[in-house]
Amino acid sequence: MTLILRLAFQASKYIFWKERNSRLHNSVSRPPSALIVEIKSILRCHLDPISRAQRVRPNGVSVLGSWLACFQP
Repeated sequence: MTLILRLAFQASKYIFWKERNSRLHNSVSRPPSALIVEIKSILRCHLDPISRAQRVRPNGVSVLGSWLACFQP
């Protein structure tokens, strides 16, 4: 869970920085819902390879499975 939260924090910082630069330099802004969708997409893209490399016990849950169970509606 700690890994997921760290990645979420980093992805949020990146998207907010990117949005700030877009507003300053291009005068283009996006709605908050679009930012949230992009953050979720970044997290899934980063968690997928980690989940594939992870050895999961028969009754265990992978990192991507934890993400989907806890944070996806």
